[in-house]
Amino acid sequence: MARLTRTSRLLAVALALATLGAGRAVAGTAEDALSRCLVQSSTPADNETLVFWVFAAISENPKLAPLVNLSAAQRESFDKQAAALFQRLLLTDCRTQSLAALQQDGTSAIAHSFELLGATAGRQMMTDPQVLSAMQHMTRYLDQTRWRDFAAEAGSTTPAPPPAAPPK
Repeated sequence: MARLTRTSRLLAVALALATLGAGRAVAGTAEDALSRCLVQSSTPADNETLVFWVFAAISENPKLAPLVNLSAAQRESFDKQAAALFQRLLLTDCRTQSLAALQQDGTSAIAHSFELLGATAGRQMMTDPQVLSAMQHMTRYLDQTRWRDFAAEAGSTTPAPPPAAPPK
């Protein structure tokens, strides 16, 4: 039982970190298959669950906590929903791929596979028209002259401020 608890905790921490998008250059075949299965098996509602859970976890950072007003009940609900999602995806929907990835590449393969799912879920939330509009608000404060000069230095005639939307 102690080993199961320790493994479960390590996996939970790995999944949490993976959803933050730590990136990986090379993946094994089993890991790739698991990544594809996780994305294909996740619904838009699943992606929202994942983003809500990550948001709630990140909001625990002392620098962000004053900006967020989530109750303990809401946080617990996000935890429960995320746990149910992870279990469904790994133990049911993508069981064969999860077992193969775990056997071939270890627990890091599962964590890395969730990076892709986290990126996909985040992209879904970031492409909402209201979010894109809100992200554009910061462009009001960019120094257009500096951006024009920057573009000219790069050989472009069009100033290219930083993108307000995540890459696709």
